[in-house]
Amino acid sequence: MRIQNSPLILLLSISFGLNSHAQQLPQFSQYINNHYLVNPASAGWEGNTNINLGGRMQWTGFDNAPKTSYLTFTSSSRKTTKTDYNPSIRISQKLDQKTTSISPAVQHGFGGIVSIDQFGSFRKMNIAGTYAVHIPISKTFRLSLGSKVGLTNYSFLSERGVTLTPELDNTYQNYISSGLNRSQLNLGAGIYLYNQNLFIGISADDLSRDFISFGNGILNFDTKIHTNIIAGYKIKVNDNFTITPAILAKVMRPSPFSIEPTFRFEFKEMIWAGISYRHSDAMVGMIGCTLSKRFKIGYSFDYSLSSLQSVNNGSHEVIIGIQLSTKKK
Repeated sequence: MRIQNSPLILLLSISFGLNSHAQQLPQFSQYINNHYLVNPASAGWEGNTNINLGGRMQWTGFDNAPKTSYLTFTSSSRKTTKTDYNPSIRISQKLDQKTTSISPAVQHGFGGIVSIDQFGSFRKMNIAGTYAVHIPISKTFRLSLGSKVGLTNYSFLSERGVTLTPELDNTYQNYISSGLNRSQLNLGAGIYLYNQNLFIGISADDLSRDFISFGNGILNFDTKIHTNIIAGYKIKVNDNFTITPAILAKVMRPSPFSIEPTFRFEFKEMIWAGISYRHSDAMVGMIGCTLSKRFKIGYSFDYSLSSLQSVNNGSHEVIIGIQLSTKKK
């Protein structure tokens, strides 16, 4: 199968595949709906067993644009009680309505993620498990320490990597002859501080970089350490309406510092909407609703502000949250 818009796709593939210094992890606009995507220490912070499914189509409008899909699972050691409001796509923990105190016991959180990220002629598959310990540090605050261990696999999709003169392209011939299928260890860690309304976290991904790898083929993917800082605060306007300003900052040297402020508005814990800005890249609009006590859905659209604006129709992202159980706080 030949690639349409081949110059753009080839450039995209090379930029990701050959010693790239661009953002190497998938981009998620709805980070506020699933903190676990950016910080392993948040696993189990809601006190529930949750499954989140998500998909993102980036830069729609030309063939073989980046696409990402994922499945996350998080759970907690807290004992099960009656079914409550589903926080699968919620930005803050809901404590008992009669008190803001938390249990003095140390809690444990568990999680896992499977993701597939396809960009141009390359595919990146990741599977990882996480553990977090949630330590009460006051009557209302917990501090969580989390770790992640995973495996990342890179493969080259030869049918998508067509060049105009393949016989003269040494890089292309090397990939074709070697059959890229290489994996590497992926380690991550995070710290997460939270209470009923506030959350602050910092995490690092790809700590092991490419020091431990195996498989066949050439892998010139110069893996960098990614640092994420997330923070937010829920403001109760009245009994029915809340506003949550939040921010996500990303650091990956030598790339420029990235910052994403977000405002989320929620009505009666049933309908929410939000707006976000990714510096020099996109404006994002979000909307979602609670379909039942165990099922939620959210959608976002990115309007590109970068130099790629003229060659794409924006990005789409969907997240579905499923709650399996509710836990004591």
